[in-house]
Amino acid sequence: MSRFIRLPWWQRSFLWLLLVWGVATHCAQAADKPSLEGYWKGPLKVPGGELEVIFRLVSLSNGTYFATLDVPLQKVSRMPVAVTVRGDTVTFVAEEAGSQFSGQLAASGKEVQGVWKQPGYEVPMTLNYAPPAISTAPKARLTPPYREEEVTFSNLTADVRFAGMLTVPAGEGPFPAVVLLTDESAQDREGSYGDYRLLGA
Repeated sequence: MSRFIRLPWWQRSFLWLLLVWGVATHCAQAADKPSLEGYWKGPLKVPGGELEVIFRLVSLSNGTYFATLDVPLQKVSRMPVAVTVRGDTVTFVAEEAGSQFSGQLAASGKEVQGVWKQPGYEVPMTLNYAPPAISTAPKARLTPPYREEEVTFSNLTADVRFAGMLTVPAGEGPFPAVVLLTDESAQDREGSYGDYRLLGA
C-alpha cells in the first residue's frame, strides 16, 4: 500500500517553478520554430546545365507537412515528397524519383543549404523560400492530402437535386463531417463571387 508523502512548502514551490519554467521554455521553442509552409526553389546542377527544382509544402494539423516536387523542364509535377525536420536539418525524400535533398536551415528561415542525392549522383544545392501564393485561378491548387468524391442527393418533395464534393481524410474513420452551403442565390460549388472563391480549395 503506497503512502502519500507531503513535501515541505519550499520544495513544493521549487517543483512548481521548475514545471512552469519547463512549459514556458517548450512553448517559446515551439513559437520560435519557423514554418516551412510555402515554396522552396533552387537550381539543380546536372551535366550540361541545370534544372529548377520546386518543393511545395503545406502544414498539416499534426505538425507534419504535405509536400510535392515539381521539376518543370522534366515535366515532373506534384510528385509526393516525405519531409523530415530534426533541429535545423531538413530532409526531402522523393521515393518515386529515388532522390533526396538534405540540408541545414539558415537562421533566417529563408534558405536551406545542402546536398541533392540520387543513384550515382550527388551535388550541392541551395533552396530559397517563397511564401505560399494565393491564386484565384480555377485550377491553381495543390493536390490535397485527402480523398475526394463527387456526391449527389435529391429532395423529392421540392424536386431539387444537390451535388457537391465530399473530402475524406486519410486513415480509418469514422470522421465528423461539415456541410458548407452558399446562401448567395445561384453560385457554383466553390461559392465564387467575382474572382473570390469562398468555398474553393
